[in-house]
Amino acid sequence: MRDADRRLLDAVKSQKREAPMWLGMTLWAFLRLLATHGFRVSRSKLGVVAVVIAASLVNSATAGLVRLIYGRRLRRVAIAPDPLFIIGFQRSGTTFLNELLAKDPRLASPTTMHCVWPETYLISRYFLRAVMRLAMSKKRPMDNVAWNPEAPQEDEVAMLTMGGPSPYSTIAFPNDLDRFGSTLRLENEDEVFARRWMRRWLSFLRQVQYLNPEARLLLKSPTHTTRIARLLEQFPNAKFVHITRDPYRIFSSNVKLSVALPMAFCLQDYEPDFDERRRAILDGFVRFHQTFDRSRHAIPDGNYVQICYEQLVRDPEATLREVYQALDLGDFAPVEGPLRAVIETQKDYKTNLISMEPDDIKGINEAWTSYFDTYGYEKMTAEKPRVAASA
Repeated sequence: MRDADRRLLDAVKSQKREAPMWLGMTLWAFLRLLATHGFRVSRSKLGVVAVVIAASLVNSATAGLVRLIYGRRLRRVAIAPDPLFIIGFQRSGTTFLNELLAKDPRLASPTTMHCVWPETYLISRYFLRAVMRLAMSKKRPMDNVAWNPEAPQEDEVAMLTMGGPSPYSTIAFPNDLDRFGSTLRLENEDEVFARRWMRRWLSFLRQVQYLNPEARLLLKSPTHTTRIARLLEQFPNAKFVHITRDPYRIFSSNVKLSVALPMAFCLQDYEPDFDERRRAILDGFVRFHQTFDRSRHAIPDGNYVQICYEQLVRDPEATLREVYQALDLGDFAPVEGPLRAVIETQKDYKTNLISMEPDDIKGINEAWTSYFDTYGYEKMTAEKPRVAASA
């Protein structure tokens, strides 16, 4: 193991363990997650499983009340106008962009609390907020970004905690990553899988729309990048903001993500193989963008804009003005004040310095040539392996 890998592993192990993200699942959803992975829970995690099952019994009863009280109303909810999607490979800056756009009062995102308690949120929102603030750490396990129960969250997390088919299930079972695949995709899955996912997804979106009538849904998940055709079938006038980032930073950040996130929430004893993780990231990135490239041209003119993370960090306000103009999202004035407030809170955020090994540079340069060429990023050479923070 490289010295840098050992330091990363030691740092991750020293972090505070997170309250399990599975605590919001119903019993059916949790059992389906376990069954999908053959109930391969490590003995050391049986205590966590017991706690989650106890919580799931309460959640199941609460979910029944939600269906009884809100079921008819939710079935009448229309998701309109068509959503605005933030897409891009994981660790490309989608979270930062999501937090900025979410300041627009005309847009509505699901929150972290809603995604962790998706089937009970309409009732549990009244008493769980304080619990989550106490249970959650102040920053995410994979980086220095602050999080809280009210922060915008990926709707794919809700699919996971609703027991639906999701590539994120390997957060709980990281030793199954090879069997389930590391590429975030739905396009190539069978129709049964896709229909199951779509039913649960739409039922969740109706909740978000119900709580935010007349708002346009703002949905962010790297997984959506490979679902363009499916999304357009459901929402033909959906709008897309695609964010890209320096490939070396994407690679380095995903290596850390693939270690930190499972170790915070997994139900297995997990000792990551860093070399295998690097190979999976290199290959998965290529398949991910091949899938996206096949379907991106189906997006109607005027409904797609591409920005880069570096540009967004340098001048968030100007970049978002370009997004609003390109996608015809309306007057930018209502966003200006809230946007400047969140920019002020981010000014002290520091991106970690990274150091690239020559083998990694070579692998990225060879495997990701198409990305460099398409989005205009410059390749580095092994003779200058250190990458400074890009802000």
